[in-house]
Amino acid sequence: MMIKYKAVKYAAIILLAFLSQCGSKEQQMTPSPNQRPETGNTTKGMIPLVAVSKVELSTVTSVLQLTGSVEPVRIARLASPVEGPIQTLWAREGDSIKAGKVLVDIGRKSAASAQLAAAREYMQKQEQELKRIKKLVNDGAIAESELDAAHSQYENARAQYARAGEVSGDFKIRAPWSGIVAKVLAAEGDFVAPRSPLIEIYDPSTLVVKSSVPESRATKLHQHAPVKIRFDALAGHVYDGSVSRIFPQLDPQTRTRAFEVTIHDSVELIPGMFSRLEVQMAKADSALVIPENAIVTTPKGESIVFVIENKATKARSVTIGIRNKKRVQIKQGLQVGEMIVVAGNEKLKNGSIVRIAQNSVSGSRKGTGPGNKNISSDDIKQPAQKKADK
Repeated sequence: MMIKYKAVKYAAIILLAFLSQCGSKEQQMTPSPNQRPETGNTTKGMIPLVAVSKVELSTVTSVLQLTGSVEPVRIARLASPVEGPIQTLWAREGDSIKAGKVLVDIGRKSAASAQLAAAREYMQKQEQELKRIKKLVNDGAIAESELDAAHSQYENARAQYARAGEVSGDFKIRAPWSGIVAKVLAAEGDFVAPRSPLIEIYDPSTLVVKSSVPESRATKLHQHAPVKIRFDALAGHVYDGSVSRIFPQLDPQTRTRAFEVTIHDSVELIPGMFSRLEVQMAKADSALVIPENAIVTTPKGESIVFVIENKATKARSVTIGIRNKKRVQIKQGLQVGEMIVVAGNEKLKNGSIVRIAQNSVSGSRKGTGPGNKNISSDDIKQPAQKKADK
């Protein structure tokens, strides 16, 4: 009897414990009237965090970075018109020379000198004969036709004398204009043939920076375009210049278009100096400008920007103009002052609800948040990205 009573007692205790546990679970699962159910779409953790910027008016330029070298425009390679041994070299590399200065004397000119003397004597003889004929014609002693023949013989003698003088002068190589001797290509005693190059000179006042632009940008280059020039030999200095000449055709081998830059600042240049150029290809004043990170390219190749309207995004198709240093000109699709997403826009859609970062910038270049910190795409990560980082 005692055993049966204990069994009933234990069964009652187990039943009460079970009922108590079921009531507790039911109370937890039943929400209170003031409690609102949470959904995955409205939780704060699932709303994208973005950085924003305002569309502003600014000047934007398109700059092409190239390399070039200093070269003279006016250069002469002097050659020998005659053959013979070099008797004297009157110049060396680096010498400053004046126009008409004798640079090279070539020997074996005795025959040319003799021909010049004979031609001079013959011309003088014909000159005297012409004067005698003129006097006889004036006196009426001979016909006037004799004067014409005498004049013709005199002109022929003058031509022979001039020709002999040119041949004799060919044995002295003279500077055609003032300049600097760049190269001496022969030595005293060398026997040179006609048209053999002997000396190279250049005019230092005609030094320019020569470069070339790729075929894809060849038609965008224009005359007088501003250029910033840096020389490795003159580190730390930036010089202003402009495009002074554009060559009319592409190089058939490199498919590039050559051009020349004239430097406006005073600087001592040496032919062959290496230079780095920043050529302004285009410029737009008072243009709508946004950060490059704001532009999203769709699978169809369309460029869109997400505009903030009432804490929601609106995808706006835009037409892009000049790109330069992470700044982009917008030709169509935006208005000045509109707030756009510049970071955190990787997975946004049209109409997405977003949270704006407290440190988000108000302009594309200056921050207004704490510490003036600019927010970039590296500072903002979507939940999926955060999971990947862990």
